[in-house]
Amino acid sequence: CIYFHRFETFEPIKDKDWQLTLPSGERVLGCASGEGWAAVVTSRNFLRTFTSGGLQGPIIWIKGAPVTMTGLGRSVAVFYHECNPLMDGTQKLGYSFYDGVTGKEIASGSVAAMSPKASLIWVGFSTDDALCVMDSDGMLSTLVPMKPDGLARDIS
Repeated sequence: CIYFHRFETFEPIKDKDWQLTLPSGERVLGCASGEGWAAVVTSRNFLRTFTSGGLQGPIIWIKGAPVTMTGLGRSVAVFYHECNPLMDGTQKLGYSFYDGVTGKEIASGSVAAMSPKASLIWVGFSTDDALCVMDSDGMLSTLVPMKPDGLARDIS
């Protein structure tokens, strides 16, 4: 079951909360929220997006087993396993970066900046809203730099 509560609203109490029961066998593995949206990743490898009022947006099938997610403003990023770890234990992770309101994919790629044998320990956004990761060896890397208007730069 997903339960959502808006803390900052002047609406009546009954309009601040909503909940949704997922289909049988599907579990929430991670959640994030931003300006006007909330999202969860599930055990069925779905990214489910919602408006802050509770209307479900697009259901997106992510490319691998979810690891974690983060959100800021209109942006949501989902990290997932691209494949099993390598023989030496090195993780092979990918990410997809979406508009949390429309569900449109903005950027995606591999997290190639992780140290060998390291684990992902933090994902988030820098002070200038760039998507970043940190691994267990302390390597901090920027994955998606942002333009001044808050949109992802073309990284192709």
